[in-house]
Amino acid sequence: MLPTPSRRAVFGLLAAASGGLIASGGIIAPVIPPSIAFVMFGVIAQVSITKLFMAGIVPGIMMGTSILIAWAWVIRKDKLEAQPR
Repeated sequence: MLPTPSRRAVFGLLAAASGGLIASGGIIAPVIPPSIAFVMFGVIAQVSITKLFMAGIVPGIMMGTSILIAWAWVIRKDKLEAQPR
């Protein structure tokens, strides 16, 4: 996912920070609908998949918003800028 993390910064961020952003974004995947984990759990536990999806929307939005706020703070604190394309 990182083009050349050892040689250059990615989108103005250091390679380690870019890797951290990708990893933190990957944690949201099982929570935001439609998630394969929700479907499998619903089938195995015989729980309504629609209710599971509805229950995953608010936590997913909250997790995404918290990551957005945290990275906005990091960018302002370190005075990072996007590199030209």
